[in-house]
Amino acid sequence: MAAELFDKIYGRYYYVVRRMLEAGARASLTRRDMDDVCGAYSYRESALTIVPKLTGGGWALFEQREDKTYAPVLHHPDRLKPPLTGLQKSWLKSLLADPRARLFFTDSQLAEVEEALGDAESLYDPLDFHYFDRYLDGDDYTSELYRKNFQAVLEALEQNRTLKILYQGPKNCRSSCEAGPCQLQ
Repeated sequence: MAAELFDKIYGRYYYVVRRMLEAGARASLTRRDMDDVCGAYSYRESALTIVPKLTGGGWALFEQREDKTYAPVLHHPDRLKPPLTGLQKSWLKSLLADPRARLFFTDSQLAEVEEALGDAESLYDPLDFHYFDRYLDGDDYTSELYRKNFQAVLEALEQNRTLKILYQGPKNCRSSCEAGPCQLQ
């Protein structure tokens, strides 16, 4: 597997460009403002490389206005989020291999996450680990009924709603409990 520990999207140039786009979303920038952002978040001489590329060079992420200031060409540059690195995708894929982690997602959310992770390779296979202190007769986390019940409890917690639970024990003893409003402690 070729997941890189350090991805270029977290490099200094990318960070400076992101900061500059965020500043440009608040107000148009002068050339001096752009130099100052470079100096604040990188080496001052980085402005010699970064600013010309942003204002018409290879990156062209800013356009010059009539008043000689620069504004981002992106619609919402203040909402930029760096994409996940290959290592982050592999880690998330590994976490989703655990059926307990899947309880927190609906089927549509799982499909969306798996599409976003694409063909990333899992960092590890859960079968690679030997657990000597686990119950072998535990809950069936992959059962549709179990997932449905878990989702109902999770939704009640998230929405601070009252939750009524009916439990039928192994000897057909029934008990009920009303907990509400649900609060995370």
